[in-house]
Amino acid sequence: MTPTEARRLALSSPDADVRRKNAERVGAQIPAKERKPLRNGTGKQIAVSAGEPSGVQSITFEFPLPPTGCSPNNSGGSSHWRVKEGARAEYRAECLALLPRPVPVLFQRAVISVEFWLGPAVGRYHPRDSANGISAIKALCDAIVEAGYLIDDAAKYLTWGETKLIRSKARACVAVTLKREEAER
Repeated sequence: MTPTEARRLALSSPDADVRRKNAERVGAQIPAKERKPLRNGTGKQIAVSAGEPSGVQSITFEFPLPPTGCSPNNSGGSSHWRVKEGARAEYRAECLALLPRPVPVLFQRAVISVEFWLGPAVGRYHPRDSANGISAIKALCDAIVEAGYLIDDAAKYLTWGETKLIRSKARACVAVTLKREEAER
């Protein structure tokens, strides 16, 4: 499956509620006078800022758990780079489709905190420790940068905050919170 096909699938999938919630979170954090209607990949309007949202201090998104192919360890019996790269490309396209776009760069520097809700999700990676979880969501971070929420995911612009692994019987997702980090003086 190509990244374009994955994006189309994500736009037409049951994840529409997740896309709607993410768009509402972005819109709720931005003052009404700075909101402008924009169009996502399906042509529907979403409320996202097109100006400088100086008042935004943090924003939280929910994404599905990464596929098992994104595991930094040998997953599914195959650790060939091509298998892993295909899984990463699909996950990046899936996450990008769930982000409201286009937006200006919201954060010059940010702290990222991640919660892995490890509920039932067939074909999805359930990390056993936070280091493996962080490695598995590299494609998600790339999607956040590509959507315009951050300048880059390099250490100069992004600091890793708390990472939690939460066992759940009902919820299976990755909750990502970006918080504004003031520049050092």
